Amino acid sequence: MKYETLYKDIKSYKVDVIVNTWHTNIFSQFRRVTGVSERIKEGAGKVSFRELYAKGRLNLSDIVITQPGDLPVDCIVHVAAVDFFGNTNDQVIIRSIKNVLEFIRAKNYSSAVSGVIGANRGGLNQKKYLPVMENLISDFDHNGTFNITLFRSCFDSE
Repeated sequence: MKYETLYKDIKSYKVDVIVNTWHTNIFSQFRRVTGVSERIKEGAGKVSFRELYAKGRLNLSDIVITQPGDLPVDCIVHVAAVDFFGNTNDQVIIRSIKNVLEFIRAKNYSSAVSGVIGANRGGLNQKKYLPVMENLISDFDHNGTFNITLFRSCFDSE
């Protein structure tokens, strides 16, 4: 599968699917939504996040498919790539990315966009997990394009 890595607002892509890195959904409705999730919620409205909250507790690497709300995409895929405290590990990230890619292939979507899965709030692990994500996407057998959007601040100091 082809991919592009860009500094661009996740809501500005013309794609079939938006992927949202999420947590295990414990006390979600009481937590502040930040980063890429916040941008998605601003564009979609509350409907997709209400659906997500209604799913209850998620296991790490689970995906939840919700309505796109006001976003011009087919669906939003939320992937539980971090735990309640924002922690993750390499195996969870790899499994999360593979689950998202398998869903995209199973539904025959041709385009998707995501922040760096596992980057956490503000892109803390962005430098670590970007190459992992790029490698898994480029090795994935599917006709389509996966866009990865970056938090610029993480790379500005280089």
